[in-house]
Amino acid sequence: MDKRYQFFKKLTVYIVFFIVLIFALIKSKEFLVPILLAILFSYLLYPIAQFLEKRGTPRILSNLAAIFSAILILAGFIFFLSTQVSLLTEDLPRHMEQATTNINRIAGGFASLIGVPEEQLRQRTISMAADFIEDYGELLRSVFAVTTSTVVRIFLMPVYVFFLLYYRNKVFDVILWMAKKDQKGETQKIINEVNAVSTNYMTGLLIVVLILSITHSVALTIIGLEFAILIGVVAAIFNFIPYFGTLIGAIFPLVFGFLTSDTLTTVLWIAIYFVRVYMIYCGKVI
Repeated sequence: MDKRYQFFKKLTVYIVFFIVLIFALIKSKEFLVPILLAILFSYLLYPIAQFLEKRGTPRILSNLAAIFSAILILAGFIFFLSTQVSLLTEDLPRHMEQATTNINRIAGGFASLIGVPEEQLRQRTISMAADFIEDYGELLRSVFAVTTSTVVRIFLMPVYVFFLLYYRNKVFDVILWMAKKDQKGETQKIINEVNAVSTNYMTGLLIVVLILSITHSVALTIIGLEFAILIGVVAAIFNFIPYFGTLIGAIFPLVFGFLTSDTLTTVLWIAIYFVRVYMIYCGKVI
């Protein structure tokens, strides 16, 4: 009886702790998300800061130079994306017309196969496609909309990154201080391995995304898809998701190509291209 009581007592404590932890994470997400992003950016900028420090540049100047360079690159990237999205949303009526044409073409053949009146199927499909395009346009506008909280996070992010880079040794010292005396050597080894793996992983992942952005943009341009650079970059960004990022990123080019191209051959070539990229990517990962 006592053992069962102790078991349920511990289980209750664990459940309450888990619920409180989840609640605290949800309530503190406005603070934790920028911190986590700052940690990721710190690992990305660490090689640059370390490179400058090894050549005699003071740590403060090295960190500021790395952060300032990242801000310039990120600002140019955001400006490019926002410009392309504005052009895309302004061109939505023309894409709606082409999407209607494509849907009418497919609905005619599909209706006869399933025994549904062609006009009914056509109107229903057109309505769904129109809602999808309008909703997607609104989503793009909302993503790039500037709010007060967004501005605050943007300005706080470089501050977090700077202090994480500047006091990185202090963080490691605190971790070593908490370790037992006979475990300090092993703890130091684990810290160095985690730091090296995290830095190499984030740097390699960024290089992969940059390469795929160029590759997707060139391939989609050759295929003849409109807004090929924007769509290629967006598809490449999804590769931050391990394994399935390429397939998830391919959905947007396929849907966009189906709705806006005047021939289904374009969609076929897009599908072939992304399947090939996914096979190569999986081969490299495995």
